[in-house]
Parts: sequence; C-alpha cells; structure tokens
Amino acid sequence: MHQRLHSHLRTSVELVKDFFDAYNARDVEAVDRLLASDAVVTTLSARAGLPARWEPGQTKRYFRQLDEAWADLRVEIEDLHELGDRVVAVGVMRGTGKTSDAEVARSFGTVFVVKDSRLVRVDSYSDPKEALEAAGLRKEEMPQESVEVAARFYEPATSKGELLAAMPRAMLLCHPDVEWTSREDGLTYRGREGAVGAMKRYLESFDDYRFEVRRIIDCGSDHVLVIGLEVATGATSGAEVRSLNYELLTIRDGMITRFRDFRHETEAFAAAGLRE
Repeated sequence: MHQRLHSHLRTSVELVKDFFDAYNARDVEAVDRLLASDAVVTTLSARAGLPARWEPGQTKRYFRQLDEAWADLRVEIEDLHELGDRVVAVGVMRGTGKTSDAEVARSFGTVFVVKDSRLVRVDSYSDPKEALEAAGLRKEEMPQESVEVAARFYEPATSKGELLAAMPRAMLLCHPDVEWTSREDGLTYRGREGAVGAMKRYLESFDDYRFEVRRIIDCGSDHVLVIGLEVATGATSGAEVRSLNYELLTIRDGMITRFRDFRHETEAFAAAGLRE
C-alpha cells in the first residue's frame, strides 16, 4: 500500500512539472492532455475578479490573452509539496507588462488535485500560504520557519552585483508593506519599493559589498536577529571597510514585515529582548 501511494505521489508531482513546462512553452495540446475534461481552473486573474478566465477547451484563448498583456510571462517553481491527492506548487511569476513596460515578479501558490493521472482542479493564489492552507496544511506544519526566511533573504549577499541582481527575488520574502529603518539616516522606508530604493542608494557608496552572516538568533515573538560582517570597498577612497552589523527582523506568517539596523550589540540585544 505504501509503495503504491508513493508511486502515485511521484506521478502527481511529475504531472504538475509537465503542466508548468507546457504552460511556459504555450503548448496548448500538452496542457489540454493534462487537464481532465471537466477540470475546474481558477487563475489569479479570476480570483481577483478580472475577465481573464481559463476553462477546459479554452487554453489557446487564455494563452492569447496572457500574451496580449505580457511579454515573456513565465513561471519559476521553487518548491512542490505532496499532500495526499493534492500537490501545491510555490513559485514566482515573471513578466513585463506590454502597456507599462514594467518588469513584474510575483509570488504565487497553486493547488492541483490529481485523479486518474489527470488534473481535475487547479486553484491559484497570490499568497503561497493561502494555497498551503487550502490544501489542508496546518499553519504549524508550514515551511519557512523564521530563521530559514532570514537565511534565504541574506543568501545572495556575497557581492554587490549578486545582491542587486537578486534583490527583486529576495524582496518577495518581504510583506508588500515592509518597513526598513536605516541606521545611516534613522529614517523608515515603507513598502518593497521604498526599501529597495534605500538599499540601492546605500550600495552606491561602494565599489563592492558583501554581507557575511555570522549568526542568526530566533528571539521569539516574531523576531530574528541577524549578526553579520559588512565588507565593503569605498567608491571614492578605494579603502576596504569592515564592520559588524545587527539587523532585527520581524517575521509574521513567513514574511519579513520589518527591518531595524543597529550598530551596537547592546542596542540590538535590548531591542530583541535578549541578554548579551
């Protein structure tokens, strides 16, 4: 029994992978072969009340609508969760709006229900947590504990170039209304765009920059303290600067909602409710 169940789950995951491969390739026939004839599909657009809908037999029309609005719209799958007859795909949707010419990277979660090697239900959510909950995963079972979220955010900070390139993806770990209080000017920047703008302005002072994480402390009460070494080369002086940095993150429901920077350990530990 266990072996048969394991085989079914692997087949379900493979079906989901095939679905997204066909989606990115705009392979109408391949997508329709994977969908059951009476499949129920709820897209992000439909969930938001927009006119773009996807029904069995209408795949070609739906793809045409997408390509009229977006240039190079594709999905990147970051994780797959097997939950009985369901598979939850968590990833990022990327594209450039043809009207706005703005590049967009948007996280999402999709719940697939599989029956007889066909997809009978496809439900997409703009919040991956909602998708996991809809699939029956209890909140305490959900992935991305606070320490893991913090580690993922700082993972690409190995050079200035990599940090800038990875910034849009890293910001998907942040709540859209995230706040970042800078130790440099004491100001608080709000929203993903505000935080990104402040970070970019800070990095302009350096020819190169990296942030070496030394320790991540789970402080409880939604707080994580990240202790790291900043290593930077001044854009004007060319001198290398090294300094310890203390960043206190507030993380709720798997998303970073606030950053607070501190220069001194005493201040950081006090704000985090820790003893030195």
